[in-house]
Amino acid sequence: TSVLPRLHITSEILFETIEVGGSKQDTIIIENISNFDITINNANIPTGFIMVYPATLNGRVLKPKDTVQVIINFVPTEDKLYSGQFEINVVTPCPIDFYTDISGKGIIVPLDAPLKVINYGFVNPCECEERKIPLINNSFYFPMNIDSILIDTTNVTSPASQFYSWYSFYSPSSVFPYQIPKRSTDTLTIVYCPKS
Repeated sequence: TSVLPRLHITSEILFETIEVGGSKQDTIIIENISNFDITINNANIPTGFIMVYPATLNGRVLKPKDTVQVIINFVPTEDKLYSGQFEINVVTPCPIDFYTDISGKGIIVPLDAPLKVINYGFVNPCECEERKIPLINNSFYFPMNIDSILIDTTNVTSPASQFYSWYSFYSPSSVFPYQIPKRSTDTLTIVYCPKS
């Protein structure tokens, strides 16, 4: 008969895509499928993941058929794919390591400005026309800081940026910087007032 320790571990944990600043929880189940006690020396978890419960597995003894539920939080801090192995080091009855794959993707939610080009058509001198652009903050966790607005007149015939001005719902006095709260939409109004 085999005297090697045997653990059954949840085969793989795939977290969904999570916004940076958020978290998601899942569970890894560890079961002793050996006929003798197993002592866990250590458990290692990859960057971006936190073992919430139990606080440690160090010195944990699993009797035959004992199980332990390990609660894992995925807490991304960067816009990237997180991937690695949850490693369990068994020390008795003999040293052996067990692994399961764990992965998730962190994203940073950008400011959404659906309109990229606006057209005023013909505007009479000394009259003004307005165009509105929605600025959508889809983040569940962070406000968007607006520190500049550039009116790009590239490929515009006779550009005159001095004839343009702006204001918005969250900055009615056209003052920088300003913030768009999380899960909110600002309306940016671009005003064109030709003088000649």
